[in-house]
Amino acid sequence: MVVLLMLNLYRTGEGMGYRPKSYYKEAGEAMQAHPEIKGKVVYNIAWDTFPELMLYRSDCDYIWGMDPMFTAAKGDRDARRVVGFMQNDMTEWGSGPQDVVRILREDFHADYLFVYDRAAERKRYFEIKRWAELGLLEPVEQRVEYGFALYRIPPAP
Repeated sequence: MVVLLMLNLYRTGEGMGYRPKSYYKEAGEAMQAHPEIKGKVVYNIAWDTFPELMLYRSDCDYIWGMDPMFTAAKGDRDARRVVGFMQNDMTEWGSGPQDVVRILREDFHADYLFVYDRAAERKRYFEIKRWAELGLLEPVEQRVEYGFALYRIPPAP
């Protein structure tokens, strides 16, 4: 019954000209090209990247896949950090990029940081790229034309 309903919805959408669209295809395919991330924890800054990242790399664990409104409702420090990072409010993250990377590693137990920046100027993308240039992160995949990057979070020094 459920299968028939889904088929009916798909066909109806198709008849109206609706086709599902993949927004992060290039990012998903790039992540598939890196077998070393299998079983690792990925901190994804933008919550709405989660469904497609999960589709392309279901063998990873993701820090965030919940609507920010529900995350914020939890109200604890981790929730404030997650929502803050998405909104570029780093007040809960310490005094600079070194603190952010330490918190990602020690508090969130993240192995990788996935960055997706939709803005035309890619301000967030280039800010985090600078963290890698400082030696705080290790670039795995950087695709400025699509606005995404994947960084390995190195072990504590």
